[in-house]
Amino acid sequence: MGAGPPLSGGFASGRHAACETSAYLDASAAVKLMIAEQESEALLSYLKDWPLRISSELLRVELSCVCHRQGMPASEAEELVSGIRLLPTGSAVLRGACRAFSPAQRALDALHLAAAEQARSQIGCFITYDAEQIAGASALGWRVASPR
Repeated sequence: MGAGPPLSGGFASGRHAACETSAYLDASAAVKLMIAEQESEALLSYLKDWPLRISSELLRVELSCVCHRQGMPASEAEELVSGIRLLPTGSAVLRGACRAFSPAQRALDALHLAAAEQARSQIGCFITYDAEQIAGASALGWRVASPR
């Protein structure tokens, strides 16, 4: 996929009537929009019903690192995050990530969960493909999706 599937600036052309909230994407989901993986097409199809996308500003770092590891231009990460509203990773998010999540989370996953918690009213769905992140987001009451 290299250049990644088109995101239309992060917004689908037709807006789903029931979808007034955003889909939160963690790195395990967002990378599938940049690199062709088995779930990429299913994710793109699912996101048609979620034209508003949101994540932590941490996503920019994670996707840039993917580009560097894969020998891709960093501009591909920038292009992808340009269509996603990035939440600041300020002190409230950092403090929130220190809580004891159930199940226990890795640091970056805890930061994503804490960022999403700060914007809970704006998020209708948490999209991840990471098993521990799925369990953590579910335990917090999120509607979790891993389109396949």
